[in-house]
Amino acid sequence: MRKITLLILFNLQLLAINYHGQTREIDSLHTLLKTSKEDTNKVNILNLLAKKLNNIGNYDTALNYATEAKSSAKKIGFKRGLASSHLVIGNISENQGHYPEALNNYFASLKINEEIEYRKGIAAAYNGIGNTYKSQGNY
Repeated sequence: MRKITLLILFNLQLLAINYHGQTREIDSLHTLLKTSKEDTNKVNILNLLAKKLNNIGNYDTALNYATEAKSSAKKIGFKRGLASSHLVIGNISENQGHYPEALNNYFASLKINEEIEYRKGIAAAYNGIGNTYKSQGNY
């Protein structure tokens, strides 16, 4: 019994450390965002910030940043950033249970990644598509 209690306490401590680390990273990204120009770096920062916020369950704010990244990527013609934005929006939508929206974004990401022949992005899009179908019980 004592071992189980210690194991549970250890896991809770790890979760607290991870959450604190996440919030520190988010704060750092906010600082970088304030000084970034309208370029590919800003799109990457917005996407990363959206991912981090999604990971801690702050879906509305994450979606706002991902949507801003998508808009900026379109504006400057940054296809890899645009594909990443669709992927992040897909992740957020999937976490919220909005499966049709998630699939639309994953397929948009897949199409762009195939156009630019970015294999890592193609794999990530397929992973999101598969996870969404699995979440729906559509094996």
